[in-house]
This record gives sequence, C-alpha cells and structure tokens, in this order.
Amino acid sequence: ASNSYAPNTFNRSIDDAASFQFPVAIPSSPVWGTLDVASDGTLYVVGTDGPGGSTFVSRSTDAKNALVPPTFSTGAPDLGGSLRTGGPNPAGLLGQLWVAVDRSAGPRAGWIYVLASVQTPSDPLDVHFIRSTDGGTTWSAPVRVNDDAIGNGAWQWFGTMSVAPDGLLEAVWNDSRLSGDSTLTALYYSQSTDGGSTWSANEQASPIWNSRLGFPNQQKIGDYYHMVSDANGADLAWASTFNGEEDVYYLRIPRITTAVAEDAGRGSRLHPNFPNPFTTSTSLRFDVPPAGARVKLEVFDVRGQRVATLADGFTTGGTHVARWFGRDGQGRLASPGIYFCRYEAEGRSETRKLMRMR
Repeated sequence: ASNSYAPNTFNRSIDDAASFQFPVAIPSSPVWGTLDVASDGTLYVVGTDGPGGSTFVSRSTDAKNALVPPTFSTGAPDLGGSLRTGGPNPAGLLGQLWVAVDRSAGPRAGWIYVLASVQTPSDPLDVHFIRSTDGGTTWSAPVRVNDDAIGNGAWQWFGTMSVAPDGLLEAVWNDSRLSGDSTLTALYYSQSTDGGSTWSANEQASPIWNSRLGFPNQQKIGDYYHMVSDANGADLAWASTFNGEEDVYYLRIPRITTAVAEDAGRGSRLHPNFPNPFTTSTSLRFDVPPAGARVKLEVFDVRGQRVATLADGFTTGGTHVARWFGRDGQGRLASPGIYFCRYEAEGRSETRKLMRMR
C-alpha cells in the first residue's frame, strides 16, 4: 500500500538481504497482509484490495528459486467479511490479514490458515478464520473465533494469529465486549487444537485500555501486532496505552499442558497464572518434583482469608494445571479484586497475585 512501485508489490533478496531485486506484480496486488513459507518453500501471501474489498491469497512455488523470476497464482477465498478502518483506530487499519502454514510433522502438515478482523453483517468487527487443506485450491467456510453474543455490537479488532511447531493455532485480538465502547478494549486470547474447526473459550489477557489515549501525530494505534508461537507458548508484541500514551508491550503467553514425562525432572514451582487479570477463569500451572509430593494450592483474599482450595494431596511428578473459576469453596462468585494463590510442596511455598475483574 502506498509504495512507489505499484502495482509491483513483491520483491525478494537472494543474497541474505545485502540487496533486493526489482519488485514484481502479484495478481490483484494484495496489500495489508502477511506472508508465510511452507516446509517445501512454497510462499503464500494474503492481502486485500482495500477497505471493504475482497480477500486474496497468492501462491508461488518458484519464489524459492533464485534462478527464475517469481510468479504467483491468486485466489479469492470468502472470509465472511472484509477489512475496515475507523472506529477505535480512526486514522489506521483495524487489523491486518494473517496467513500461516502448519509446518509440523502431524496430520495437518501443509494446511494453510488465514485469520483477520472483518466487518460482518451482524457486527462491526469479528475475528474470522478459514483454512485450506489442498495448497490454497479450496477453502473452508469461515469460522467465528470470538465467542461473545452475535449482534452485540462489540468490536474485535487487530486479530492476530500464529502456529506452533506442533500445529497448535493461537489467536489474540482487542475486544470491547465488556465495555460497550469501541475505544475501551482488552486483549483476548483463544487457541485451536484441531486445525481451526473449533476454538477454546475466549480468555481476557489484559486490563481494559483506551485506544485514543496519547495520540501522537496520527490518531492511530500503530502498525500492528505480531505473535510467534513455540513449543511452550507464544511471544506477543502489541501496542497499548496503559501509561496514558501509546507504548509497545511484550507478553509471554504460556502453553497450558497436563503432566507429561518430559517435565518430570523439574522441581517445585508455581508459574504465573494466565490470563491475569481474568474475568471468568484463570489457569495456574505448577511443577511437582519427579518423585511426586504432597501439594497444596489455595487462593486467599487480601485479608489472608482462604477463598478456595484447588489442590490438597499427593500429586505425581511433572507439570500440572489447576483452574480457578473465581468462586469460593461454597461455589459463590468471588468479588472482583486482588487475590493471592499460594503453592506449597516439599516444605517450600510460592505465592502469585491474581486479579479478578468484572
């Protein structure tokens, strides 16, 4: 977009970025998107022809070949909506189009995924997902990733996706479902273990923040989010205004797993809970020594009174996960506020601060 060589929008380097070749055209000139490379070197590019426009996915099997000019074929899958501008980000986009390829050795190796925040007939923006299992020839019907009520007017913007080495799909976005105000949003998270057919219950991963605080020369939250998944979690770079201005933040999103043999060498440890702050539930991951140990995992309020017991008894060695749903031992919903989780094993203890929001 806005490049001086349009409609030539793709170029490459064949000397480790010491120089770049003259750009070439991609059919339909897709912009505002991303690129990914499959295990066999096939290049995929996703983009659009502008706000309210079509989605395009371009494929090149020869971009990896330094001896020939790169060529592309382009299709136009249905994402169930289109990119838009305005709203909580007046002078900027409300997200990019994301493409990712499963490079695992699993049953979905080579599948292609596309995700974006798109305007739909029922909502100003939803996070939609599609996939191709045949190299981009055909695409699935759109899947809605955000699980709030359809037609509630919430904005799910800056949808961002990454794929872990084992094929786990992860997505984050800004979400106004709690505030009813497009400019007051919180970061949300979801994952898929089945190639995007279904997505986990959405979890709030940050406090609510105001996208219009501290605008610099342009009235926009800048360009844009980026996430990379590994075997143990995801690394997210994102923008927010927690300090009354726009800043770039880093967030580590840990992988939530059950006990596995490869974790058996770890000692006692309580990991940070995720999400934190939370509204409905939060997960607490803890390591137990190889031989196992008596474990006590309890939640206390700021007065030191026990609210809930999540674990109390002998636990096998490895990594385990307990989930607190924000309720006390009698099943009553705990008040929003600060709580503390204390983990005890092998005569030692650790404490983590939890924040439950409305």
